[in-house]
Amino acid sequence: MTNLAEFARHKDELKRQLLRRIGYTGGMFDLGRFVRIIEYIEPLLPKPQALVAKEVASAWSWSTKYTNDMLDVLRAMKLVQQAGPRMSLSTTGRALYALSRLNLDAAVRARSTSCIS
Repeated sequence: MTNLAEFARHKDELKRQLLRRIGYTGGMFDLGRFVRIIEYIEPLLPKPQALVAKEVASAWSWSTKYTNDMLDVLRAMKLVQQAGPRMSLSTTGRALYALSRLNLDAAVRARSTSCIS
C-alpha cells in the first residue's frame, strides 16, 4: 500500500497522468473536434440533447455516452446552452460557427504567400 511519503514524492507525475486521462476521455486535447461538432450540430438545433447525441453518435460512430460527454463539455465551455428540453448554440457557439465558416487557415496562407512573392 502506498504511504503518504510515496504519494508526495510522485504527486507531480500523478497529477500529470490524471490530467492526461481526463483530457483524453473528454477530448480536451483536440479543440478542433469541438469546432467540427459545432459545425455538425448547428443545422440540427434546437433539439433535445438526447436526439442530438443520437445523431452525432451514429454519424461519427461514437458511443452515446461519449457523445453526451462531449456535449456536456460544450455546455461547460458555454458553446451550447439548454433552454428547457432543447439545446441550442449560445452566442459564443454561433461566433465559433461563423469563424469556422470563414476558413481562416486558407486566408492566412494566401496572405503569407502574397507577401513572399
